[in-house]
Amino acid sequence: MNICFMSNSMSIEGGPQRRFGYSVVATKVANYLQEIGHQIFYIGMQDIGSPFKQPNGIVHLGVRYDPFMSDIAPDYLRAYKADCFFTMLDIWLPQTDYMAGTCERLKIPWIPHVTLNADPLTPFIGNKLHQASWVVAPSKYNHRLLNEGGHGAKTQYIPHGVDTDVFTPNNEFDDEIKKTLGIEDKTFIGLVVNRNKGMQKRLQDAMRAWSIACINDPQFQKDSVLLMVHDPVETEGFRTDMFRDRIQMNDNIKFIWQRPNEDGVDMKIAREGDMEAICHNANISLPPEEIAKLFNLADVSVVPSQSESFCLPGLESLACGTPVIMGQHSVAQEHILDPETGIAVQPAYGEVTPLMSEVQNMNVADLAAAITHMYQNPQDRNKWSKNGIKYAQTLKWDVVLPMWKRFFEIVESTRMTTNYQHGRMGL
Repeated sequence: MNICFMSNSMSIEGGPQRRFGYSVVATKVANYLQEIGHQIFYIGMQDIGSPFKQPNGIVHLGVRYDPFMSDIAPDYLRAYKADCFFTMLDIWLPQTDYMAGTCERLKIPWIPHVTLNADPLTPFIGNKLHQASWVVAPSKYNHRLLNEGGHGAKTQYIPHGVDTDVFTPNNEFDDEIKKTLGIEDKTFIGLVVNRNKGMQKRLQDAMRAWSIACINDPQFQKDSVLLMVHDPVETEGFRTDMFRDRIQMNDNIKFIWQRPNEDGVDMKIAREGDMEAICHNANISLPPEEIAKLFNLADVSVVPSQSESFCLPGLESLACGTPVIMGQHSVAQEHILDPETGIAVQPAYGEVTPLMSEVQNMNVADLAAAITHMYQNPQDRNKWSKNGIKYAQTLKWDVVLPMWKRFFEIVESTRMTTNYQHGRMGL
């Protein structure tokens, strides 16, 4: 099949590794589908320029003026004779409204990969999905919401995968990274890997909880540091740099920066304020190998989000053997509770979103207590670490990618083809 695949820009072999949005998953899936015989025409939302072809045959198509491609995607679908339009992005945004109608006019399937981080299914997404031919859900939680919203018959559960060759237990670089970050004296390290966009990730709650744990236990304050991988001054986010000053946690909360590596192609971990480094941001980020070093360095990974549609950083942390703390909502049942890989903190209160679904907020005192428990109970960390490594093996890419193969076999066997030459359906 000719699959027009639209998502955040994918990583290119020999070039920088993308980590923004859905690019990690999209890169793996697109390359695999090309490998098994489909022709992929890839529209990357950060790509600018004329079409070009990778050595593996994937054709990359650049944006025009609209990053959501309403002004060029319909033309791409016709010009490249797409048999289906697969999208891996946030379809609740009004900028995606054109997709269903375009595919209906062309008589080709529209297949959205849908991530939901609030309960129940928002009508702003549900109404669009009536026009979708198939729907892909990345978590059992998302699959449940879609089923309850009346879309179960056309929803396929395919989880995100994790590269267990990269995200694997390895403490070889711990001393080097500690020296780079200037935290050689710290014996308990927390890590938060989340984009600073909007309020959904609740980065300030993790920071406040860490400060409470420090206030309650002077030894914890002496031993610990919380490392945060995000842009503290992102325009769409929360000024975590100012908040850190306010709660007087400059010695116990550090932002990870990045500097060009030796070949100048990608980035490596750097200390905050390094004059040869830059602040982390959504479009210039650390490659997976560097993120894996941080997960291995950490004793606990904190996910303070109001809700998660899948939580790939959580899975990557577990694959490295680092237990996770997150709220007992959304995907916690499948990532934390059932495999026993960390602590799920009970929500304190719900909050209705502008999309008319509800998310959950943790009580920061309870989050602080969970952090303290991790610090004081290494035997629990060890148990949860082993469980996390075992659980991650069930979601490694060798397990997940064949699910995509089977799914597109179903799509190919049930679709009706379009005769582009005559502009009408050809049965």
